[in-house]
Amino acid sequence: MSRHLTMLAAASLAVVSALDTAGAQPRLAADQPADAAGQSANADDPVLRAVAVPPQQGDDGGPGQGRQLLKVAVMPVDLSLVGAFTIGNGPIGWGTSTELATAAAAYRKGGRCAFRYAYPTRNQGPGASAAAVNRILLDAPDGSQLAQDPLPPLAAGAPHIASGHVLLAPGVSMLYVHADAAQQVAETDENNNLRRVRVTVKGECGPTRGSPEG
Repeated sequence: MSRHLTMLAAASLAVVSALDTAGAQPRLAADQPADAAGQSANADDPVLRAVAVPPQQGDDGGPGQGRQLLKVAVMPVDLSLVGAFTIGNGPIGWGTSTELATAAAAYRKGGRCAFRYAYPTRNQGPGASAAAVNRILLDAPDGSQLAQDPLPPLAAGAPHIASGHVLLAPGVSMLYVHADAAQQVAETDENNNLRRVRVTVKGECGPTRGSPEG
């Protein structure tokens, strides 16, 4: 009798184990190599992100029923300021300087000259990026904001040209351009998001005919 009960218990345990295995969700290996941020060691490898799985119809909350966070692979993103910064009459390389005559201003306002600018941002990662915002700041990485440029979602390798006008006073100004300034996009490299150029405006920026103050 005792032997019969033992065999029956073993059979029941095998059935329960098989049911748990059949209902379990596939999971990533817990010992997969990753850095401290949960990213793969290779910049081109997928990044692991936690995604909530909603309850499914007939879900009784048992094991493997989808009431947990699953990690899914997302290709990494790397937004970078590339190329050159164009202002006034032409482009200048990042980290360099230029002089602008007030005659090159598009208009004048409040004792400052408005110069048209343009610069490229590229997604150098293998994954698509979400929308973000770029900013141009005066004299410091956290200086006063001169301009804000929306950055649309970018496919892998895709560029975007931002453009507009900045108002600069006569004299020397350091312009800091910050891609994804609000850090809305998780990136593999944040060190290529900030660049600067030095601009010297020569002359006076008083009102002239045809300007907003003229």
